[in-house]
Amino acid sequence: MTMNLNLPTKAFTLLLCLLPFQLSNCSNTDTNKIENLAAFARTYGLVRWFYPSDEAQEIDWNRFALYGSCQVAGCRSTDELKTKLETLFKLIAPGISFSAENTPPDNSLITPQDTTGMYVIAW
Repeated sequence: MTMNLNLPTKAFTLLLCLLPFQLSNCSNTDTNKIENLAAFARTYGLVRWFYPSDEAQEIDWNRFALYGSCQVAGCRSTDELKTKLETLFKLIAPGISFSAENTPPDNSLITPQDTTGMYVIAW
């Protein structure tokens, strides 16, 4: 019996399959590294499937997943991880921002200066 997986399922499966290899190739497999990779994977999924930019539609997401996981795996602090994620996703998702838990987001990058006659739409 053969399974016909669509492209999103294949990409997500590839990411999950590569995660253990990424961890085994690194010298220090502590919880910090796992949390870093989990943060990258969450951001990757949200930006890939939900961020409305032309850049997000044109990128080779499989290569980006490999590159990004290698970049964030070695981050030693939350600030370093935040900086690395901002660097990785800045060109793909310019309106995205990262902050510490329970910190309200800074919407100044995506809010027009004059909002007269506009309504807030959220989902």
